[in-house]
Amino acid sequence: MRALLLINPRAGDGDGARELAAEAVRRGIEARVLGNGDDAAAIARAAEVDVLGVAGGDGSVATVASVAAERNLPLVVVPYGTRNHFARDLGLGRDDLARALDTFAGEERRVDLGRVGERRFLNNVSLGAYASLVRRRERHRRRREALAGLRALWLGRHRGVWAEVDGEPAVLEPPLELAIEPLALRVLLPPGG
Repeated sequence: MRALLLINPRAGDGDGARELAAEAVRRGIEARVLGNGDDAAAIARAAEVDVLGVAGGDGSVATVASVAAERNLPLVVVPYGTRNHFARDLGLGRDDLARALDTFAGEERRVDLGRVGERRFLNNVSLGAYASLVRRRERHRRRREALAGLRALWLGRHRGVWAEVDGEPAVLEPPLELAIEPLALRVLLPPGG
Protein backbone atom coordinates (compact mmCIF):
# COMPACT_ATOMS: atom_id res chain seq x y z
CA MET A 1 0.00 0.00 0.00
CA ARG A 2 1.37 3.39 -1.00
CA ALA A 3 0.17 6.06 1.42
CA LEU A 4 0.75 9.77 1.99
CA LEU A 5 0.12 11.69 5.20
CA LEU A 6 -0.09 15.47 4.82
CA ILE A 7 0.53 17.24 8.13
CA ASN A 8 -0.60 20.81 8.76
CA PRO A 9 1.78 22.04 11.48
CA ARG A 10 -0.36 25.15 12.04
CA ALA A 11 -3.36 23.10 13.15
CA GLY A 12 -4.16 22.81 16.83
CA ASP A 13 -1.26 23.76 19.05
CA GLY A 14 1.23 22.84 16.32
CA ASP A 15 3.28 20.59 18.61
CA GLY A 16 4.66 17.30 17.40
CA ALA A 17 4.41 17.66 13.60
CA ARG A 18 7.98 16.46 12.99
CA GLU A 19 7.58 13.59 15.46
CA LEU A 20 4.33 12.51 13.82
CA ALA A 21 6.00 12.61 10.40
CA ALA A 22 8.93 10.53 11.68
CA GLU A 23 6.56 7.92 13.15
CA ALA A 24 4.63 7.75 9.86
CA VAL A 25 7.83 7.21 7.88
CA ARG A 26 8.92 4.53 10.37
CA ARG A 27 5.66 2.72 9.52
CA GLY A 28 6.25 2.98 5.76
CA ILE A 29 3.91 5.94 5.20
CA GLU A 30 5.22 8.87 3.18
CA ALA A 31 4.79 12.01 5.28
CA ARG A 32 4.95 15.66 4.32
CA VAL A 33 4.80 18.52 6.79
CA LEU A 34 3.16 21.37 4.89
CA GLY A 35 5.07 24.61 4.68
CA ASN A 36 3.91 28.15 4.03
CA GLY A 37 2.52 28.35 0.53
CA ASP A 38 2.07 24.59 0.09
CA ASP A 39 -1.23 23.69 -1.56
CA ALA A 40 -2.52 20.54 0.18
CA ALA A 41 -5.10 19.87 -2.55
CA ALA A 42 -2.52 20.09 -5.34
CA ILE A 43 -0.10 17.83 -3.45
CA ALA A 44 -2.89 15.30 -2.78
CA ARG A 45 -3.97 15.37 -6.44
CA ALA A 46 -0.41 14.75 -7.67
CA ALA A 47 0.44 11.99 -5.17
CA GLU A 48 0.82 8.52 -6.65
CA VAL A 49 -0.70 6.68 -3.70
CA ASP A 50 -3.44 4.24 -2.77
CA VAL A 51 -4.45 6.06 0.44
CA LEU A 52 -4.48 9.76 1.33
CA GLY A 53 -4.08 10.83 4.94
CA VAL A 54 -4.28 14.19 6.64
CA ALA A 55 -3.26 15.38 10.09
CA GLY A 56 -4.87 18.74 10.61
CA GLY A 57 -7.97 20.56 11.66
CA ASP A 58 -11.37 20.50 10.02
CA GLY A 59 -10.26 22.83 7.20
CA SER A 60 -7.25 20.72 6.22
CA VAL A 61 -9.30 17.55 6.50
CA ALA A 62 -12.07 18.95 4.26
CA THR A 63 -9.52 20.00 1.62
CA VAL A 64 -7.85 16.60 1.41
CA ALA A 65 -11.20 14.76 1.73
CA SER A 66 -12.46 16.56 -1.36
CA VAL A 67 -9.45 15.31 -3.33
CA ALA A 68 -9.82 11.80 -1.92
CA ALA A 69 -13.44 11.75 -3.12
CA GLU A 70 -12.44 13.08 -6.57
CA ARG A 71 -9.82 10.35 -6.88
CA ASN A 72 -11.94 7.64 -5.18
CA LEU A 73 -9.17 7.01 -2.66
CA PRO A 74 -9.64 6.10 0.98
CA LEU A 75 -8.96 8.89 3.47
CA VAL A 76 -7.22 8.58 6.82
CA VAL A 77 -7.96 11.34 9.33
CA VAL A 78 -5.41 11.94 12.09
CA PRO A 79 -7.04 14.39 14.56
CA TYR A 80 -4.55 17.23 14.85
CA GLY A 81 -6.65 20.40 14.96
CA THR A 82 -8.35 22.30 17.74
CA ARG A 83 -11.96 21.18 17.38
CA ASN A 84 -11.67 18.08 15.14
CA HIS A 85 -15.42 17.94 14.50
CA PHE A 86 -15.21 15.41 11.68
CA ALA A 87 -12.65 13.23 13.47
CA ARG A 88 -14.83 13.19 16.59
CA ASP A 89 -17.84 12.24 14.46
CA LEU A 90 -15.77 9.27 13.28
CA GLY A 91 -15.00 8.39 16.91
CA LEU A 92 -11.34 9.44 16.70
CA GLY A 93 -9.60 11.31 19.52
CA ARG A 94 -6.41 13.33 19.70
CA ASP A 95 -5.01 11.58 22.74
CA ASP A 96 -2.54 9.29 20.87
CA LEU A 97 -1.47 10.60 17.46
CA ALA A 98 1.00 7.78 16.82
CA ARG A 99 -1.76 5.22 17.47
CA ALA A 100 -3.97 7.14 15.03
CA LEU A 101 -1.55 6.04 12.31
CA ASP A 102 -2.88 2.49 12.78
CA THR A 103 -5.85 3.73 10.79
CA PHE A 104 -3.82 3.36 7.59
CA ALA A 105 -4.39 -0.38 8.04
CA GLY A 106 -7.97 0.13 9.18
CA GLU A 107 -11.42 -0.77 8.01
CA GLU A 108 -13.14 1.19 5.25
CA ARG A 109 -16.47 2.92 5.71
CA ARG A 110 -18.27 5.24 3.29
CA VAL A 111 -19.64 8.58 4.50
CA ASP A 112 -21.66 11.35 2.90
CA LEU A 113 -20.13 14.55 1.57
CA GLY A 114 -21.92 17.87 1.42
CA ARG A 115 -21.58 20.42 -1.31
CA VAL A 116 -22.39 24.12 -1.57
CA GLY A 117 -22.01 25.07 -5.21
CA GLU A 118 -18.74 23.40 -6.19
CA ARG A 119 -17.19 23.46 -2.70
CA ARG A 120 -17.38 20.20 -0.74
CA PHE A 121 -17.66 19.99 3.03
CA LEU A 122 -17.74 17.16 5.54
CA ASN A 123 -20.07 17.46 8.52
CA ASN A 124 -20.89 21.18 8.66
CA VAL A 125 -20.69 24.41 6.72
CA SER A 126 -20.94 27.95 8.05
CA LEU A 127 -21.88 31.17 6.32
CA GLY A 128 -22.02 34.77 7.48
CA ALA A 129 -21.49 35.92 11.05
CA TYR A 130 -20.57 32.55 12.56
CA ALA A 131 -17.96 31.84 9.87
CA SER A 132 -16.49 35.29 10.49
CA LEU A 133 -16.46 34.71 14.24
CA VAL A 134 -14.61 31.39 13.87
CA ARG A 135 -12.03 32.86 11.49
CA ARG A 136 -11.38 35.83 13.81
CA ARG A 137 -11.22 33.60 16.89
CA GLU A 138 -8.63 31.39 15.21
CA ARG A 139 -6.53 34.38 14.16
CA HIS A 140 -6.55 35.70 17.72
CA ARG A 141 -6.02 32.25 19.25
CA ARG A 142 -2.91 31.81 17.18
CA ARG A 143 -1.63 35.11 18.59
CA ARG A 144 -2.41 33.73 22.06
CA GLU A 145 -4.71 36.61 22.94
CA ALA A 146 -6.98 36.09 25.94
CA LEU A 147 -10.73 35.92 25.36
CA ALA A 148 -10.26 35.65 21.59
CA GLY A 149 -13.84 34.56 20.96
CA LEU A 150 -15.32 37.49 22.86
CA ARG A 151 -12.98 39.94 21.14
CA ALA A 152 -13.85 38.52 17.71
CA LEU A 153 -17.54 38.90 18.45
CA TRP A 154 -17.04 42.48 19.63
CA LEU A 155 -14.99 43.44 16.55
CA GLY A 156 -17.51 41.90 14.19
CA ARG A 157 -20.59 43.52 15.67
CA HIS A 158 -21.02 46.27 13.06
CA ARG A 159 -20.70 44.16 9.93
CA GLY A 160 -23.57 43.42 7.63
CA VAL A 161 -24.28 40.14 5.91
CA TRP A 162 -21.42 39.12 3.63
CA ALA A 163 -19.48 36.06 2.58
CA GLU A 164 -15.94 35.10 1.60
CA VAL A 165 -14.80 32.14 -0.45
CA ASP A 166 -11.09 31.35 -0.25
CA GLY A 167 -10.47 34.79 1.24
CA GLU A 168 -12.22 36.70 -1.54
CA PRO A 169 -15.53 38.60 -1.21
CA ALA A 170 -18.37 36.59 -2.73
CA VAL A 171 -21.87 37.45 -3.82
CA LEU A 172 -24.30 34.72 -2.91
CA GLU A 173 -27.08 34.60 -5.46
CA PRO A 174 -30.27 32.86 -4.42
CA PRO A 175 -30.98 30.08 -4.64
CA LEU A 176 -27.84 28.80 -2.94
CA GLU A 177 -27.37 25.15 -3.87
CA LEU A 178 -26.76 22.81 -0.98
CA ALA A 179 -26.39 19.16 -1.90
CA ILE A 180 -25.46 15.91 -0.20
CA GLU A 181 -23.39 13.36 -2.11
CA PRO A 182 -24.41 10.06 -0.47
CA LEU A 183 -21.54 7.77 0.54
CA ALA A 184 -19.13 9.71 -1.69
CA LEU A 185 -16.11 9.54 0.62
CA ARG A 186 -14.17 6.42 1.62
CA VAL A 187 -12.67 6.78 5.10
CA LEU A 188 -10.54 4.32 7.02
CA LEU A 189 -11.25 3.71 10.70
CA PRO A 190 -8.93 2.09 13.24
CA PRO A 191 -8.77 -1.71 13.06
CA GLY A 192 -11.54 -3.19 15.19
CA GLY A 193 -13.10 0.28 15.62
